[in-house]
Amino acid sequence: MERLLSYPALLWLLVFCAGTPTWSAEVQEPLKTGLELHDAGKVKEAIAEYDKVIKAYPKLAEAYFNRGNAHYDLKNYQQAIRDYGQAIRLDPKDGDAYFNRANAYRRLNQDPAALNDYSAAIKLSPDAARSYTNRGSIHFDARRFEAAAKDFSEAIRL
Repeated sequence: MERLLSYPALLWLLVFCAGTPTWSAEVQEPLKTGLELHDAGKVKEAIAEYDKVIKAYPKLAEAYFNRGNAHYDLKNYQQAIRDYGQAIRLDPKDGDAYFNRANAYRRLNQDPAALNDYSAAIKLSPDAARSYTNRGSIHFDARRFEAAAKDFSEAIRL
């Protein structure tokens, strides 16, 4: 009989799966409720739902990302930046978290930080025209017209 996995591979799989939490209804319901509340304009209540998830599962990037979105909508940009930063630490390949954090930096007139995050978002999601558009706007505002034109052209191409 042929084995599908070697013993070391099987051991790795078991350890990996044991360390990976399953997102049960305990997590999915508050996340869903948070999104529904946010969509209904009840942003503070949505944050309370995300807080529940974060307390129970502090390594769930999605909860920090969603809470960051809620804080952004409340114009709590510093808290949004912290939440997006935590989402990025937990899931460094999430281009949307970089993009949203860049937008929050822009709101606080922290263009160098925003520029870095838009560039990171572009590396992770090179087909996202919005990142090129927003980065191009920073270049334009800084009178770096050649860089702005390059980003805007890429956004148009996409």
